[in-house]
Amino acid sequence: MATDVSPKLEVLVRQDNPEDQPTEREQWLTARKQFIGGSDSAAMFNEGYGCCRRLVYDKRGTPIDYPRTPAEIETLQRGTDLEEMVAFKFQQESGLKIRRMGTRISKVEPRAGVNVDRQIVGITGERYRDLFPDANVEFWTPTGVLECKTANEFVFKQILKDGVPPHYVMQMQHSLAVTGYKWGVFAVLGYGPMLWRVIWFPMLRDDNLCDAILNRVPDVWTMVEGGELPPALPQPDKRCPKCEWRRTCLGAQLALNVPDEDKDVPTDDSLAELATDYMVARKTSDEAAELVDTIATQIKERIGDRPGVLVPAAGVGFSYKKAAPPMRWDGKGIEGVLGLVEREMPATVEALDEAKKNPWFNVFDKLVLAVKGCKRPGTPSRPFKPFEL
Repeated sequence: MATDVSPKLEVLVRQDNPEDQPTEREQWLTARKQFIGGSDSAAMFNEGYGCCRRLVYDKRGTPIDYPRTPAEIETLQRGTDLEEMVAFKFQQESGLKIRRMGTRISKVEPRAGVNVDRQIVGITGERYRDLFPDANVEFWTPTGVLECKTANEFVFKQILKDGVPPHYVMQMQHSLAVTGYKWGVFAVLGYGPMLWRVIWFPMLRDDNLCDAILNRVPDVWTMVEGGELPPALPQPDKRCPKCEWRRTCLGAQLALNVPDEDKDVPTDDSLAELATDYMVARKTSDEAAELVDTIATQIKERIGDRPGVLVPAAGVGFSYKKAAPPMRWDGKGIEGVLGLVEREMPATVEALDEAKKNPWFNVFDKLVLAVKGCKRPGTPSRPFKPFEL
């Protein structure tokens, strides 16, 4: 069971100057520091994008080493901004009634809290079975949890293929552990061809997992309040190079995934914002290129053996004719012929002098030298090769 404490959360309010009062979001962020929330749950077990050590740094208010870049902040803000739309679309497409719910604190473990996105209310067991026929429902309650998610194309494809990822499962089970509810639903905003559609995944309470989460909370909170830090992740770990506390946590032990040929490359974190913008732009470009290739393949299959098609309704046409095979110089083949010729050349000075008396030999010899001269060093390149650390 849980207690609604949203009006009572301890928030530091500066009384000396009304203009210095914290914003509603600042109050909410401050309140989150007072408990382990649903999005923190996976980190307690070193699952998901973070780890337990990072979680303790965050709850302690340890100063960060590296602030998030504007591009990272925009990505996180997108999820917050789209939450309302995901909830609306879920309600519209499912026909279920939802409502907001304040912060809840567990009655079993006072440092376990949750800010669920929405409650699902007023549902009957029959309606639940109609909407989620694949769920093994042996009981039902009229109220459940709704978690709204947005995801990039890669994560969305993984969800369609493999289902809800483990750190999402931990978040939902944490919410169910705190509220005491029996079930919940993940609503995920579609991507690519399914853009603006919402798919959802029902999830039942797992009592064993809920107990494990609640039992872990006091151990982690002891660390937050000054206990020994949890162990750092074994190196290398792909989560560490992007952690805000990576210098405080690992210092010189931080293992970066640098290719052997680039071990001499110096470090320059002043390029962090540009580098992040570049990787975001490249990822967007790669995703767009992949989508273009997928659609082009579908169009080619529909065209079949025809030389192309005109699509006046879309204002576009496609040419798909077989072209003549391109002719290219075979460099390795030429080198092979030259090697054969050199092996057949006169082996002694006397034999060479005798061969030169033949005018055709002189023409042939000059031709061989000319072909050899076609292979020469080009302008040195300087390839730009980004790689993930």
